[in-house]
Amino acid sequence: MKGFAWIFLVLIALPQWVNAHPHGWIDIRVNVVLDDKGQLVALEQRWKMDPFYSLALLEELNRLGATGKTEALDLMADEIQQNLTADQYNTQAEINGQRLEFGTVKTYELVDIDQHIVFAFTLPIEQPTPMQGATLQYQIFEPTYFLEMLHEADRNQPIPDALTVQGPLQCQTRIVAADPDPELVMEAAELGIDEQGEYGLGRYFADTGEVVCQ
Repeated sequence: MKGFAWIFLVLIALPQWVNAHPHGWIDIRVNVVLDDKGQLVALEQRWKMDPFYSLALLEELNRLGATGKTEALDLMADEIQQNLTADQYNTQAEINGQRLEFGTVKTYELVDIDQHIVFAFTLPIEQPTPMQGATLQYQIFEPTYFLEMLHEADRNQPIPDALTVQGPLQCQTRIVAADPDPELVMEAAELGIDEQGEYGLGRYFADTGEVVCQ
């Protein structure tokens, strides 16, 4: 195993992404975890890779046999976790306008679920923060917009499990779709198959998850 980067070479070689940007997509689910005091302590995330990406990777992994496949998934999970650390796990979040800092992800796995590659992990909050009477907002995005990351949807509507809350408070949730400037849309559309967008471009195309607790 020469590193997770080779997977992206498989992805960009597929004809479905020629002259298109982003070059793939990830469906996300988020479970907002509160402790028994009503403090935000973690964002549990589930990233489901798109069918073409998953198929290309699974075809390679299945050639390794069951034991080899499991070992390869574990190694890739380790590498994904390490690579995401520098970018705060592609996540930005704030409570009442105050930016949240995250701890190190220690619980994570990469698995095959119904022929989809899924990376699941628990992102701890560095300083647990009270949620009663507060509003949490977050975005999850790949900074260069090479991959589009949106909450999992059915017929363009987020599914109920796309954003959930676990804890003792009564909370309301909503997912706000991005409304990027047309010039940014054009900029993204003009990127070639071997190009990445300006660092930070992805945030303009990201959903915003919102949780308000009473």
